[in-house]
Amino acid sequence: SIAIFILILACVNFINLSTARSINRAREVGMRKVLGAQRHQLIIQFLIEAMVLCFLAGLIAYYILFNVIPSFNEISLKTLQTTDLINPTFLFMIVSLIIIVGILAGLYPALFLSGFMPVKTLKGKIGHELKGKNLRYTLVVFQFAISMIMIVGAITVNNQLSFIQNKKLGYDKDRLLLLEDTWILK
Repeated sequence: SIAIFILILACVNFINLSTARSINRAREVGMRKVLGAQRHQLIIQFLIEAMVLCFLAGLIAYYILFNVIPSFNEISLKTLQTTDLINPTFLFMIVSLIIIVGILAGLYPALFLSGFMPVKTLKGKIGHELKGKNLRYTLVVFQFAISMIMIVGAITVNNQLSFIQNKKLGYDKDRLLLLEDTWILK
């Protein structure tokens, strides 16, 4: 669940950055529309850009994961195998996840950027009346709330584990007598 929250935060962050960067790309959208580009063509372009970014990020993450597993095994005393990363089912899941995240992260910026009016963007008026501010503010608050929930959750789990490990149980664990199969003695 933590990984899903982090993935959601990354998508929200990508949406925020894309819409904030949209002022810089407004003239490009205006020029492309003046030159005859249709809205669906712009949407496809921006979705493909988001997918390429997700794919590159996935490749970098996969490379890092492949190289970090031996160190992780030493630290955590686990036996994760790098051969599991080459499994076709795992690769299919990773590629599917990259496609889904790319579409989810790029859909709103694609719709937002393709909706610019060419006349306003070429006159330079789009920066003053950018209509995605409320959503961006909402996404920032959402991002902050999820981050705070994760931080509070991590602190709570840490405190609970510390309590369980250090709580005096009322008896000495070293001087405990364990009788197995006591029903045989009857």
